[in-house]
Amino acid sequence: MRRSIPVLRYYDLSWIGLREGRLLTKLDPDASDYIYGRRMREQREIFDAHIWIHKAHVIMLAEQNTIPTDQAKGILKALREIKAEDIEFDPRLEDLYTNVERYLIGKIGDVAGAMHTGRSRNDLSATVSRMNAREELETVIDKARQLESALIARAKDNVETIMPGYTHLQQAQPITFAHWLMAYHDFLSHDIERIEDSLKRTNLSPLGGAALAGTGHKIDRHRTAELLGFDGLVENSLQCVSTRDFILEAIFNLTLMMNTLERLNEDLFLWVTDEFKMVELGDAFAGTSSIMPQKKNPLLQETVRARTATQIGRLVAAVTVFKALPMGHNFDTYEADLILNNSVDELLQTLGITERVISTLKIDKERMKENLGASFIIATELADVMVKEAGIPFRAAHQVTGRVVRKAIERGIKASEITLELIQEASREVLRKELNLTKRQVAEAIDPRLNVERRNSVGGPAPAEVFRMINDRTKDLRLTEERQKKRLQAYSEAKARTEQEIDKLLAGS
Repeated sequence: MRRSIPVLRYYDLSWIGLREGRLLTKLDPDASDYIYGRRMREQREIFDAHIWIHKAHVIMLAEQNTIPTDQAKGILKALREIKAEDIEFDPRLEDLYTNVERYLIGKIGDVAGAMHTGRSRNDLSATVSRMNAREELETVIDKARQLESALIARAKDNVETIMPGYTHLQQAQPITFAHWLMAYHDFLSHDIERIEDSLKRTNLSPLGGAALAGTGHKIDRHRTAELLGFDGLVENSLQCVSTRDFILEAIFNLTLMMNTLERLNEDLFLWVTDEFKMVELGDAFAGTSSIMPQKKNPLLQETVRARTATQIGRLVAAVTVFKALPMGHNFDTYEADLILNNSVDELLQTLGITERVISTLKIDKERMKENLGASFIIATELADVMVKEAGIPFRAAHQVTGRVVRKAIERGIKASEITLELIQEASREVLRKELNLTKRQVAEAIDPRLNVERRNSVGGPAPAEVFRMINDRTKDLRLTEERQKKRLQAYSEAKARTEQEIDKLLAGS
């Protein structure tokens, strides 16, 4: 015996949705919460994008005479009036689109259903995803630029602040604190450039791909792309609904930026220790101990380190979502949107707090200078002087200098106490001859400040070269800001154009 199917009234708003055509029962509440719950909690954040898409699509349908102009006018009037707070989100209706559609049907009747002509929730959600991603990435770029400005500002004041440079966490050669700051600036700048480049592949419209095979209705995909501020189309209709590669790229780039911030904070984590003691965190950005009253703990830096690990986990999760995913629309892809949003939230916090740490950091210039004498950090310059002044090959100079360092350590001689006599002794042992050097040349070679000043090749730590980099990077920062302003203006103008087209339609006879 066939089961009786309940007769449903079209305007029974407590029930109407997408299910009653094919499915007999309402969605199980637990299943509904599991599938849609987290998404529902973020629906209000993408509400404006949804409405913007609806408006653009209806304008295009009217222009193409795919739906009657009167229907388009009624829908557009209602879309202009609707606000997020008007919608009581019901997860049984699955998503934001169906909740909005139900609201509109209740307000203007079944004509509201014409809004969905020639499209699917598949291409709609793909379009929202791209609009959300571009907005999120622009927010990151803006925040990262603020940190770049802070790094440049501190660098300007520290081009003469000599400090040890490290390789393998061992003292290597003298640099300046400004040189260190600008190195992280450049890391961050490349991170921003990668995000900007990813916007080229993000800001493309999939709207019109419909479920996967496009539509038989007359539509103009280029028109909706224009009204929504996209730079072009994702052309293949199957790819339109199958891809979130732009999200994977974005999450990877955000992870790289997070790693840059972690490395910066890891350096500070080391430098605030008593063993280094070259910088001190502002009291507002440090913690203490419940038992040891002398402690000033770098809790922020430890937290950044841990949260970078979490972000790497998000990246792995995002890539795994798309591993072996069959072609076509799959619900798995919605997880990527959530991962992106969480990644952005984490990164924005980390950028903001790192900028404040850098701006308030106390720099102990005397301790930095003192630390320079703790090793033979001038050894490379000493070898270079042997090459330039004594005319021997660098490898031979390297051997002689290495012997000088070994003898000095054995005899308890500091780098600042190295003499010409010690060098000649080492040279006789290694090269079987003495070098044509003067005491002045040796004294200059073991001076850390002169070491820095002589490193004036492109990108080196010499104050004049660091000043050049600061000036160039300041100009680059302005160009980055101008590019972003241009993109944001394009989005804004597209949105205004959409409203202007609605005005034209509504004013027409």
